Amino acid sequence: MRKPQKKTRQEEALSHFHQLFRQASAVAKANPALADRYVLMARRIAMRNRISMPRQFKRMICKHCYRFLQPGTTARVRVAKRRVIWYCRNCKKYSRLLFSARKSA
Repeated sequence: MRKPQKKTRQEEALSHFHQLFRQASAVAKANPALADRYVLMARRIAMRNRISMPRQFKRMICKHCYRFLQPGTTARVRVAKRRVIWYCRNCKKYSRLLFSARKSA
């Protein structure tokens, strides 16, 4: 039997990855432990298939404790001086992300 090609495996893994994050965001308020489990599974899928996480999902994971961050429930988000500051309520650590204003044409 033939192995599936690398592209198809990565595309399949990426679709599964997106689905897990959708489920995590839907369940996060009612059951945060299950949302953390979905994120852990998505991370493992990404690592196993050597897929870089899309930026929007990478920011939804705490870089210190790998928990799912949802603004208002498990995280606090602030904007200050060209930075977006994510505060994880689980491990009490901050993640600071720079952003720049887009130039209009």
